[in-house]
Amino acid sequence: MSKEFKLSKSLYGHSMDIRSVAATSNNDIISGSRDRTAKFWKFIPLQNVYDEVMTYKAHENFVGSVLYLEPTPEYLDGLVVTGGYDKAIHVYRPGEPFPTFSFKGEHTNTVCALSRGNSANSFLSASWTTQPNTGIFPVPEQKQ
Repeated sequence: MSKEFKLSKSLYGHSMDIRSVAATSNNDIISGSRDRTAKFWKFIPLQNVYDEVMTYKAHENFVGSVLYLEPTPEYLDGLVVTGGYDKAIHVYRPGEPFPTFSFKGEHTNTVCALSRGNSANSFLSASWTTQPNTGIFPVPEQKQ
């Protein structure tokens, strides 16, 4: 017999329903919502709680997908990637509310899925279309 499911945490901060979530290797959480924002929730182990530490605000419509790219020598804090109903993809540094990079015009409909790529600082995206439409994006190198 399978173990009974029990809700362990509820996070309050979005003003509308959450459409996507992702976790980091440190047990932090990224959430995307129909309120047009994504949020970074930092896990505080000693208190066993999540603290909302950042709100990302670049989408013109709901956030449909989120992804966290783990730290690399290029991006020591990792990167937060969001895709939305506005057909845009935004890439953020975790501690900054506005995107470092944006990809617009790559998709013709809602960006509904994001996944890590095979190489560091890259990701895959998919959108709602009648034709197969997947993108592979390398994150640009940092400017010195």
